[in-house]
Amino acid sequence: MVRQASTTLLILIVSDDGDLQRSVSATLLADGFACRVLGEAPRLVEVAGNETPDLVLLDADIEGFDGRDLLGALKRDPRTAMIPVFVVTGQNRHWGRLAAFELGADEYLEKPLFLSGLGRRILWRLAKGTTDVPRVTSQRPVLIVEDDEDVRESLSQILEDEGIATVAAKNGKEALDMLHDERVSPSLILLDLMMPVMDGWEFRKRMDADVSIVPPVIVMSARPRDDSVRSVAWLQKPLHVDVLLSAIQKYAAA
Repeated sequence: MVRQASTTLLILIVSDDGDLQRSVSATLLADGFACRVLGEAPRLVEVAGNETPDLVLLDADIEGFDGRDLLGALKRDPRTAMIPVFVVTGQNRHWGRLAAFELGADEYLEKPLFLSGLGRRILWRLAKGTTDVPRVTSQRPVLIVEDDEDVRESLSQILEDEGIATVAAKNGKEALDMLHDERVSPSLILLDLMMPVMDGWEFRKRMDADVSIVPPVIVMSARPRDDSVRSVAWLQKPLHVDVLLSAIQKYAAA
């Protein structure tokens, strides 16, 4: 459980996607939140204004509605303007993250969601970073080596929310080039294995052969652990955010 609190926080989940409603509700209820599910976009402002949730989780992909209009309606109404909003989207990337923030969103989350870390992110947003949940901080960036753009961007967003700077590479060759740039100097490498151009196995071999490259490596893979790839930790995909953050806190170079 994310929290033990005397006051239950109410999260309004706005989506017409039954799977998303069920998975997010189950996760947040297990984390100690109260949830209200709303599948009718036209009633969003009315319900949010009457029930004053602590946070709105808004699915921007509701059929027949533009997520920008729904977010704008919340921010224009004085009853709901100050309620934090997490925008969730997997389709409306033609307007995307920048537009969401310009319209007043507090977070922009891409599907599929990292559910295991959602409650933690909500708490930190509501408490503006003053909760008793420890934050991981790092002055040097974490290098994410991952070919899947969605996973790469989601990991960067999660870590930067924790105060951890990130840099990213799409494959091992690009990562090696970055590691030879003294301006990068990562504290840790998060390494996927299955990548085009240069995979994680080859990248690790070349890294081992170069004494100038010293950051510890955490492997992220759906495959069983392979001891031929030297690493300080092996994290199974799909990743659990709490496990990931704990590993970074433990192994990031000083």
